[in-house]
Amino acid sequence: ILEPLLQLTDHYLISILRGATDSLTSALALQQVEVVLSDEPLMHATISLQNHLLGTCGVRLFAAPGLVQRYRDGFPGSLHGAPLIVPARGSALRRTVEEWFTKSELQPRGVAESNDAGLLELLADRGTGLLAGYATSASERSTRSALDSVDDLEHAVQNINPVTMKRRQKH
Repeated sequence: ILEPLLQLTDHYLISILRGATDSLTSALALQQVEVVLSDEPLMHATISLQNHLLGTCGVRLFAAPGLVQRYRDGFPGSLHGAPLIVPARGSALRRTVEEWFTKSELQPRGVAESNDAGLLELLADRGTGLLAGYATSASERSTRSALDSVDDLEHAVQNINPVTMKRRQKH
């Protein structure tokens, strides 16, 4: 997602921040940031925001090598009772994963949740459970951890939304 920005020939400072939605929208309002990337459209009562759909990506389960084949065989039925590592409650990815499991009538066993993606990846890398993540991160993930793809959650998708302040038209 960020690759095109990193290829710019001009010299720009790209600041990458992670934070709660309300603090990021406030940073937009205060012009401390130009754009916020979000996995869901953002709205604010007093700030005029403009959501742009950049694209969509699938949702995939990742696991340490010792767990991959166990859950790949018989997928998705093999996920019933499987140890699952998920983002914290309230995140768009978490809602998408929960909806997929509900529609699939499968009940995994939650073993960890956090808003720290690095910690979740570390837990999955150690074999604690299956990690729900964006399918677009598969190649990036393989270069920094031993995690492998188990399978995609069919029809589970996440939007990628750059959000900016609404600009007033000058006439």
